[in-house]
Amino acid sequence: SIQRKLYMKPANKGITLHASSHHPSATKRALISNEYQRATTNSTPVHRQASHTSITDKLTRNGYSLTSIATARQPATNRQRKQRTKKQGHLALKIPFISDKMNGLVRYALRRNKIDARLVNPRPPTVQELSKRKGNNKRKCSLRECSITYIDRCYTSNVVYLATFDICKQSYIGSTSRQLHYRAREHTAAVAKHDTTSAFGEHYLTQHHTSKPRITFKILHTLHTGDDEMRLRITEAYEIKARKPTLNRKKEEMGTGFLA
Repeated sequence: SIQRKLYMKPANKGITLHASSHHPSATKRALISNEYQRATTNSTPVHRQASHTSITDKLTRNGYSLTSIATARQPATNRQRKQRTKKQGHLALKIPFISDKMNGLVRYALRRNKIDARLVNPRPPTVQELSKRKGNNKRKCSLRECSITYIDRCYTSNVVYLATFDICKQSYIGSTSRQLHYRAREHTAAVAKHDTTSAFGEHYLTQHHTSKPRITFKILHTLHTGDDEMRLRITEAYEIKARKPTLNRKKEEMGTGFLA
């Protein structure tokens, strides 16, 4: 049979959440338990002990004592299982993590006063997120010649946008997972090249070939980076159905059928 054991890349420095880090003790216990569970799952019985030893060495290098490791590895008692399966409160009381003692006092106060809420410690902002909040670090457009310099967030990606011809006020709704100014540049290029395969180029050639209309872009929705392509298309279809833009072609409107 095939034998397996836990493998760590040579470049792995063995760094994990340190025992002295400012995190709830439950997070550290879960870390220890998950590390040994991973070693058990990825190792056959012959190599299981060696994998567990490797995990123990990694944790001790990160400040965990053998006593705390052994405690976290112990199976849960019946009382602990009942507490875990007990119905949680419907409301979430979000309080930044201060200490385990403070968490215990808050939970006790909730139970004593029969408040239907559960304590949640939200994740604190990272250094990168904090640096983005500073005004002097405001992001700027990276294009030398941007088609939509009048929008502060032309570099935004995963957006549903509204494009309008200033002369006739006819509009188009689209979406892109790329930065908006790249998609806008493609639309303006289609107008300049009289590209009839594009709704913009066809409209310009048939309606405004003797003038130079300006196209105004507006962001309707901004989706999170982790959202999938389907959600982006659904949001676009919803806006097309609601706003009924005049320049969207029939094949683009077909996607709105499931929203009827």
